[in-house]
Amino acid sequence: MSGNPLNSHQKTPFADALALLYKGPFNPASLFLASFTSAIPGSASFQRQRKPACGIDIKCNQSTTPCVNQLEMNYSNLKRYIFFTAFYFLFCLAVPSMAQLRSQSFSLTLSGGFLFNTTFGRLNPLPNTADVPEVIVSLKNKGASFGLTLGYLITDRIELQGSFNYSRSEIINEVGIGLAGIPLGKTKVSDTKSFYYSGNILFYFPLNRISPFVTVGLGATTLRPTKLRSSTKLFLNFGAGIRFKLSRHLSTILAIKDYMSFFNYPKDFEMFFPAIYSLDFNKSQHRLGIHASLSYTF
Repeated sequence: MSGNPLNSHQKTPFADALALLYKGPFNPASLFLASFTSAIPGSASFQRQRKPACGIDIKCNQSTTPCVNQLEMNYSNLKRYIFFTAFYFLFCLAVPSMAQLRSQSFSLTLSGGFLFNTTFGRLNPLPNTADVPEVIVSLKNKGASFGLTLGYLITDRIELQGSFNYSRSEIINEVGIGLAGIPLGKTKVSDTKSFYYSGNILFYFPLNRISPFVTVGLGATTLRPTKLRSSTKLFLNFGAGIRFKLSRHLSTILAIKDYMSFFNYPKDFEMFFPAIYSLDFNKSQHRLGIHASLSYTF
């Protein structure tokens, strides 16, 4: 058997596997494993240390208490093991290339999430119109949202992205109190598909494997109702999240974003309302989204 403790395959298979983590003449894994194998009875390194400096080979019966020389050697090996174990794990935490994002690399990200409801505006009854209910026009979520993103890491702190997201929604009229004080409930105007296309910039704050970030983006969003005219408008998005590095290539991402669109509901969707209402529609709509993603860097 070779004198190198890392070659004692039958005695320390776990140690041999760990040795592949780092390569180089001064790598911490080799130092750690050398001390580790030297403390294991039966290893080549341990056998060499059974002979004291005086040159007298001490043979102890395994059924009796080990001799003082062996206890001193094992205690010394134990101290080395503890020291290099601590050094090894501190080194792993300090190495940025194993944990942080690689600059000048591309990433492909698949995401799934949920978009919350938003309000287009309301119809307010005109004065002197008895028993006419108020109507709130809303865009309600109808299922999960899905997205695909292509990114380019300029540095380990800045990333440019092009994103596409899709979700299903429905336009709802929430009718207030009507005749005789009876709530009239909700009426579905149309099912709709929502598409979001955007260019984003992300700013990371790397903390070892975890990288919090903030993001801002600009793009276009399309609402495609089944019973109304489709419309495409400018939208902004901004938010924050956390990116957790799983390996050299894989990361998971959790993000919260605000999608700010600029639809004029009556005009963009060609809606007409009775003259007994005054129109009070928002110039912008805020739609909060939560997304969980899996990203591959190449």
